Amino acid sequence: MLRVFVSSPGDVGRERELAGQVLNRLQGEYIRRVKLEPYLWEYEPMRATTDYQGNIPKPSDFDIVICILWSRLGSRLNEKYRHADGSPYASGTEYELEEGLPRQTGKRPAQDYRRKSTAAAGVSGGEGSLRHLYKGVALPQAARV
Repeated sequence: MLRVFVSSPGDVGRERELAGQVLNRLQGEYIRRVKLEPYLWEYEPMRATTDYQGNIPKPSDFDIVICILWSRLGSRLNEKYRHADGSPYASGTEYELEEGLPRQTGKRPAQDYRRKSTAAAGVSGGEGSLRHLYKGVALPQAARV
C-alpha cells in the first residue's frame, strides 16, 4: 500500500480535484500491483473538538506527499504549530510541505510542480508568497525554485 497526501491552498481547487482523479485512475491501472490510499482532507470528517490542522494527519506519515502550489500559501495556522526555531508557520500549506519533506534518512525524493500562469485579478498571495516558503526550506536540487 502507498499512502498519498495531497496538500494545497484554496487557489488550486481544480488542480486538486484533478490530482484525485489521476490517483483514482492510477489505482485502476495498477490495482494488481499496489493499493493507493489518497488523502484529500475535503473527503474526510472534521472534528469540532480540535483546530483545523489537528484534523489532518502529518504528511510525514505518508509514502508520497503531493503539494500543489500557484499564487498563495493559504490561511494562517493556530499558534501551537511552529518551526523548530519557534517562529510560526505562515500557513497550513507551508507546515504540510515542510513537515512532509524528506528527512536526512532520504525516505522519499522531493520534486515540485508549480502552476506558472499569472494569477487572476483579485487573487492575492495570501499570508505568504511562494518565495517566502522556499527561502527557508532546504529542498533537494531537483525541487529548487
